[in-house]
Amino acid sequence: MTVAGGLGESGSWRWATGLRARMQARRVLPTATSYIALVAACERGDAWNMASRFFEDLQRRAVREDVIVIGAVVAAVGSRWLTSLAALSSTGLEITVPMLSAGLAASAKAGEWVEATAGLREARVRGMDLDVEAQGTATVAFERRGEWQLAVRSLRDIALQRLAADIVMLNAAVGACAKSHQWEQTLSLLAGFAAFSLPADIVAFGAATSACEGCSAWRSALAVLQSMDSEGLEMNLICYNAALSACAKGGEWRIALTLFFGIETWGLSANVITFNSAIAACARAGDWRRVLALFIGMGPRAVHADETTYQSVTRALLAAKRFRAAAQVLEDSKRAVSL
Repeated sequence: MTVAGGLGESGSWRWATGLRARMQARRVLPTATSYIALVAACERGDAWNMASRFFEDLQRRAVREDVIVIGAVVAAVGSRWLTSLAALSSTGLEITVPMLSAGLAASAKAGEWVEATAGLREARVRGMDLDVEAQGTATVAFERRGEWQLAVRSLRDIALQRLAADIVMLNAAVGACAKSHQWEQTLSLLAGFAAFSLPADIVAFGAATSACEGCSAWRSALAVLQSMDSEGLEMNLICYNAALSACAKGGEWRIALTLFFGIETWGLSANVITFNSAIAACARAGDWRRVLALFIGMGPRAVHADETTYQSVTRALLAAKRFRAAAQVLEDSKRAVSL
């Protein structure tokens, strides 16, 4: 390990300052690696002014300023990279696209999505056009934070810059909209995959069906299943259950049951979520007989009822004044809990 590197690890910023002065006196030009270590030492010692000077030296001495070097310097600064860049900007140092891109990457690696979101906002305030990798990092950050508007805007920026978005970025935007219950926007993005010459994958379709389920948009949920089939994708139980649940929540109990009894034609097996959605659909329709039949039918399929199942069946039976049957279901639930 070099002397500068050792100082970076230890956080001895005063020694780092002295080393810089001695290097200048002896006319020894620091390498990019030296600057990275010196900045790291200052960051660990909370000596931001000195870190600023090292950054200025890096530019003034024309040390190789490619993305790798800048990325390493920003990473050395750590989680407070945006704060440090703002401080450097106040000294007259130019903040460049590689600096912000490296900061976004550092935030993503550390899972610091608040910082990443703020970093992209900073880039937009400065009128900077980030590359597709940085935009993708920011879009993932927006998904984690539920910032669906910003995620959509990132995709629009990519399109305006005529850059090639990747599947991760598109899925992140779709996921952000789905998590925010923006089902129409989710479907719009799903249809827009073709504009980027990319086929939607199972992740995108799963997010779309989930968004439709959350808003009881059963027609759109069924349309998504149809699109999956048209695209030649293998049917997924998560997507299928979401569509069934959307029908149940939308009061379409007949369609929900059609999906339930047709599940095996898609090569799928019903699980407890499938049964619960079908039971909920029949319960909303006040059809306690079908509710009870579905409940009894779980046994032969080796599907174990959960708390949601017992609650739904019991409420349906109580609403129909089938008190003995309701009491029996409650007793079954107690035995299941004790096992």
